[in-house]
Amino acid sequence: MNRHNNIHSALRITCILMLVILGMTGLMIEPTDGCTYWLVVLILSKGIGASAIYATWALASRWVETDRWLQLYRQWCEKGIEDVL
Repeated sequence: MNRHNNIHSALRITCILMLVILGMTGLMIEPTDGCTYWLVVLILSKGIGASAIYATWALASRWVETDRWLQLYRQWCEKGIEDVL
């Protein structure tokens, strides 16, 4: 059963990372100057980026309660913040 949980944790982390990459790419991308539908491409890319970031936040908030790896990562981040302050 432990191996099954490790696979789920790895898949969840991979999903979160892919959504973050998609979100950042969507938010940073710019249409080319010669593009006929410049405004449409701009709005779609920003919408996709914002949606991916929102999905990342929603999934991570839900999964951090049940996933051991994500709980350990959250504790590690909180410890790092405490060390800085």
